[in-house]
Amino acid sequence: MGKDHFTQLSKLLPKITQRYNLGRQVKGALVCHHFGKIAHKLWNDSVDESIKAASFKDGVLKVVAKDSGWAQQVQFKRVDILLELRAACPDIPINDLRIRVFT
Repeated sequence: MGKDHFTQLSKLLPKITQRYNLGRQVKGALVCHHFGKIAHKLWNDSVDESIKAASFKDGVLKVVAKDSGWAQQVQFKRVDILLELRAACPDIPINDLRIRVFT
């Protein structure tokens, strides 16, 4: 088969997400993914077991921390995290970051 018989995935995804009304879920997953990348950049690999993006809904990213120390670390970096998330996802309105300790 030649090149003309394939459609690029980057062209299919927007159509599929729109057809199945998955836009909100895809945006949420994208924001959560970028939070993970930003967290790795800020705290290295120690972050994997300590903080995670739990959900993104209505412009609010919810993050869970394993203890109050990690929650405080996220709070200290909150402004930087929000700025980097907004730069990474310019088409997604990111209004707030909420942190809770996972118990």
